[in-house]
Amino acid sequence: MTVPGDHAQHAERRISLRARVTLLAAACVAGAVALISVGAYATVYRSLYQQVDDNLRVRADNALRTPGFTELRNGYIPNAFLALTDIQAALIDADGRV
Repeated sequence: MTVPGDHAQHAERRISLRARVTLLAAACVAGAVALISVGAYATVYRSLYQQVDDNLRVRADNALRTPGFTELRNGYIPNAFLALTDIQAALIDADGRV
């Protein structure tokens, strides 16, 4: 059984075909943008990590190719340690002196 007021309320809730097509197109565009964003993120993520790994390998190879030892007050250190310019190292003896 329908009440005459129900038909009027139901008609107000209807969405036009234009609005439904617009919402569908907007959802498709949002989905495409999300997929492209995820793909771009994954590509950049892998590329940056590969670049860091390659840089670390080159630095390690260069450090290992540096022959010899350097004499310090308390002993010797490999010259490879001196090739790593952005790393700081300290020798601490058994008494805790640097």
